[in-house]
Amino acid sequence: MIAPERTKSTVETPKNAVQQHTSGAENNTPNYVCKKSAQLDSLLFTAPYFLIDADNHKTSDMLTTRPAHTQQPIVGTLHPNVVAIDFDLDTEEEADWALHHLITWCEDRSTWYAHRASGGGPGRVHFLALPRKEHRDELASYIEQLRIELGVAKKQIDVRDKLRLLSSPHRQGHARGRLVTAWATPPAELLPGTPRPRQRRTP
Repeated sequence: MIAPERTKSTVETPKNAVQQHTSGAENNTPNYVCKKSAQLDSLLFTAPYFLIDADNHKTSDMLTTRPAHTQQPIVGTLHPNVVAIDFDLDTEEEADWALHHLITWCEDRSTWYAHRASGGGPGRVHFLALPRKEHRDELASYIEQLRIELGVAKKQIDVRDKLRLLSSPHRQGHARGRLVTAWATPPAELLPGTPRPRQRRTP
């Protein structure tokens, strides 16, 4: 891997990725809750949850159920099998480069993933992956390799066990990016104990 030079680049969405095209309301109105994002939240996150304010301060106790009908940003605990990465890089091209390599890694191993710009500005992205048990250590090593290639601190490519929900608004009201997933629904066998969305009946 060779880290990017200081030129603008754009990562192409892989052909088999599912782009969850959000309406104008979701892109421009922070409090709009995307149904698809909320469905994924119910699979990828669990208790405890808590609310935060614009300064990233906790404004609630630790909650055992996901708050409903709130306009405040919500942070949840990731399911133990989910690997979540919070990118806080200096430029969009650095985030694009790292994102490209993570997507390639996931697709080479048939690993489900999702990502979207977090709303915090260029270089800020949330990336979630659901690797199988035999790939988890390999992914951790690969993430460290990305940090080394970019010459960034651990907190700039930060693996989290808690993260703002996909359906949650940004804490300062910034617009979020388009949600992209490898395919629509994460593998059920890798998320034991979580509710599954109802399947539509075919007549």
